Amino acid sequence: MKDVFGISTLRNRTIENQKLYQSQKGPIYWRGPRGAVYMTAYYGLFAVGMASTTFGIYNLVFGSPTTLM
Repeated sequence: MKDVFGISTLRNRTIENQKLYQSQKGPIYWRGPRGAVYMTAYYGLFAVGMASTTFGIYNLVFGSPTTLM
């Protein structure tokens, strides 16, 4: 069988990753080498989404007085 993109030759790093994640303290989503990057991006996008939704609902409820006729 031919090696496709080097998938069959990758090392199994399960034990190393398990030791890394279990040795760190704190919530599981902050653990790992890029946990802070992922969570910061998630919180940022969540905040933008909530602000946009709130702004849209406010405009739908109160509207602009110039558009009413």
